[in-house]
Amino acid sequence: LTGACAQVSPLEGGPIDTIPPKLISSYPMHESTGFQDKNIQLTFDKEIDVQDIYNRLIVTPRLTKLEGKPSYVYKVQGRTLKLKLASPLEAATTYTFNFKDAIKDTREGTAAESPTITFSTGAYVDSMYVSGKVKYLMTDKPSSNTLVSLYKVTEEDTLHILNSVPDYFTKTNEEGHFKLDHIKQGQYRIYAGHSEENKLIIDPSKEAYGFLTDPIDLSEPIENLMLAILQADVTEFKLQGKQPQNQYFEINFSKPVVKYTLALVHKPKRFKEDYLYSNLIKNGHIIRIYNTLGLLEEDSLEARLVAADSMGSIIEETIDIHFSEGRAAKEPLTYTFSPPSGAKVRPAFEGSMLLSKPVRDVLTDSLFFVVNDQDTIQIAPEDLHFKAQRDSIIIRKQLDLCSVAHKVDEETTGDTQVGVVLHIAKGAFVAVDKELNKAVRYHYTLQNPQSCGTIKGRVTTQAAGFIIQLLNEQYEVVDEIRNEPYYQFQDVLPGNYRLRILVLQDGDAEWRFGNINQLEPPDPVIFYPHELSIVANWELDYIDFEF
Repeated sequence: LTGACAQVSPLEGGPIDTIPPKLISSYPMHESTGFQDKNIQLTFDKEIDVQDIYNRLIVTPRLTKLEGKPSYVYKVQGRTLKLKLASPLEAATTYTFNFKDAIKDTREGTAAESPTITFSTGAYVDSMYVSGKVKYLMTDKPSSNTLVSLYKVTEEDTLHILNSVPDYFTKTNEEGHFKLDHIKQGQYRIYAGHSEENKLIIDPSKEAYGFLTDPIDLSEPIENLMLAILQADVTEFKLQGKQPQNQYFEINFSKPVVKYTLALVHKPKRFKEDYLYSNLIKNGHIIRIYNTLGLLEEDSLEARLVAADSMGSIIEETIDIHFSEGRAAKEPLTYTFSPPSGAKVRPAFEGSMLLSKPVRDVLTDSLFFVVNDQDTIQIAPEDLHFKAQRDSIIIRKQLDLCSVAHKVDEETTGDTQVGVVLHIAKGAFVAVDKELNKAVRYHYTLQNPQSCGTIKGRVTTQAAGFIIQLLNEQYEVVDEIRNEPYYQFQDVLPGNYRLRILVLQDGDAEWRFGNINQLEPPDPVIFYPHELSIVANWELDYIDFEF
């Protein structure tokens, strides 16, 4: 017989340890005063690991950053996390270190539940706080993981969330709620912003943000503060270049153009027309001009440009337009169309077409509906509604059920299930460079008005103007009505909807995004507080607004 010592190994199996690490002691102690050290220590009831601490640890007020170095270094020893501060602490100041989910146990990776310590370098701990909620202005939905920032009011008062890091900051939870604790008494400006890159400064060209126009006075705590955010690009609107590009002439901008006009200053006698065909490309950053006048390389024309961005900034300039003789392969004429195939449509059909180039001619004989594979309904010129640059077309056509063959019997469910096909034949649209569209068909089901519903109500307001919008579950605008106190949405397809009102400064004005640099807030947005469910042949009345 042979023998050997028993080998001890850990037991396998058993329940998973899901209990998060618990903070059992800290240096300094929570809410202690007179702290002057540079070393901070937290001890937990189990062994810990640290993940991404430089992004997840929130210190308020912020620590001064040293050039090229972090404001602290750390190390983990078993159950203890040690921080060594490289930045000096301010005198008579209350600091809060919130570690969020940076600390986890080593076995299962369960995160500690936002361990936090607060201490003061002075004789007392500041007790002011502000709490509230952040939501998206255009959807009314809560904004989670959103930066909420406080800036001390100063004489210059030019610092904000787009240009500098805050004095105090925190992040919202999943429901959009926030609380900033242990703030010094005083006046502050408050901002909120959604930064995917976890920075303390917001990029307005990419990220949503919001603010209150007036400072908040923290001489006493403030609760239930509401902040709304949206993307409003206040970066400078600049004309960056203008030059021939292959067979086109292109004008480049620093940010998207939302509307523009381009008109010849003088019409040369040898040209039969004086219209410059152009449209926006590259998500609105470029105005492309087409050589439909047949200019040679040595020819040039002066045109007056007026362009505006979403913030209402205007560029006015006289442009010298000329073309090079270089030629490149023509780009095909493409377009997108809404509603897509498979959708249910109302008898008052409305379709939106966005083309890659301006359209010079339309052959309406090549545009028609076929109902139930039998009846043809032709689209007439008056059914086409072009926008200014002729690269966007709205098709409106009444598809009257009374004229449709094979209608369903009145004793049935009332759902006609009438099939409608929109035919767009090849060459129905002729672009300015003579390119033709490809043939396509869109298949729809015509919704019986008796299978639809109605939403109506009253708007009581002293506002100069308003737009009431019907939104689907994706918050897309289904229909809208401007400045009608007694409004009514008819032939609404069954489903769930929201109502939103855009309040206007003027009855005929556009809704304004505001401007953080001038502390001008966006125009108000009001939501009906409840979702509206539409069923067949049902009317929702008394859906009223008062503001």
